[in-house]
Amino acid sequence: MYNPFVRFMPQFIDGFKAKKKRYFVAQTFKRGIDIFSDDSKDPILLTHYDDLGLAKGHLSAISKTDENGVPKDKYACILDVENAIHYDKLRNMLKPDSKYMVFSSLTVPPEQVKNTLDKLFKEKMEVFIRTKTTWRIGRDQTIYPTLETTFGELFITLKYGKESVRMRLEELENLK
Repeated sequence: MYNPFVRFMPQFIDGFKAKKKRYFVAQTFKRGIDIFSDDSKDPILLTHYDDLGLAKGHLSAISKTDENGVPKDKYACILDVENAIHYDKLRNMLKPDSKYMVFSSLTVPPEQVKNTLDKLFKEKMEVFIRTKTTWRIGRDQTIYPTLETTFGELFITLKYGKESVRMRLEELENLK
């Protein structure tokens, strides 16, 4: 699974605070699992907001419950770094000996994302276009994929002329 998000570093906290981004929506982040590591840390994604209403909207979108009313994501919450308890909790989550591997919703540089998308998904994008669209793309034409994040979920958008298709990256990854 492709993961373009960077590890959350302790210095990010004060950097986000300085930019008035005091709210962090936490959620389980399965893309953060490293299959080549025996690390048993729980992967968490933090998305930063300067507006509590937007953070609550994100939390509402990810706060699903099962048929018994039990939250499906035990890590879904809002941390307010202006709250001393939340600030300390976040600092502790970032310690090397914590049980968490924390990622920021910040991504690696855009050029690196583009190169990786082109390299990893070129063939799958071609299959998707051939089987799921009516686009007939000439050899001299290029499709430019873009990666977007919405509520911690990665989406890829393919554009051709005036048309575009947006899908979950997971859908493209699972395409046969």
